[in-house]
Amino acid sequence: MAVQHLQLASDPTGVPEVRLDLELLLNRCGHDTDLALEILETFRRVADAAFGDLAAAALTGRFDDAVETARVLEGMLVNIGAPMASAAMRELRSDLIAGRHDRAGALIGEIEVRLDTLAAEVTRVCFSLGARAS
Repeated sequence: MAVQHLQLASDPTGVPEVRLDLELLLNRCGHDTDLALEILETFRRVADAAFGDLAAAALTGRFDDAVETARVLEGMLVNIGAPMASAAMRELRSDLIAGRHDRAGALIGEIEVRLDTLAAEVTRVCFSLGARAS
């Protein structure tokens, strides 16, 4: 069986804009800003590498690894209060499981752009919460 390879999208337009819902995050944390900050800091530390692992696994035909990493990222995105990003990751996971590898490749490229924007927002919120918690 030949290894299938994915192509990344060059025009990211299919994934909706992803935003951090700070109120959702704070509600999940019982309005404990220290806990919210810890969750966001953990996301900042591991999300970029995890997404890189997901893309590398998918691009090299290790789809089971890509599915598992997408599941982990989906949960992380739920935890930080980014439901749209989590939904996009769930869609990616579904496409990988169903063997829709061309579509999954396009989604990976689109999600990457959106996650870069989300990462900047997470950084901004971390500074805001850090100041608030001090």
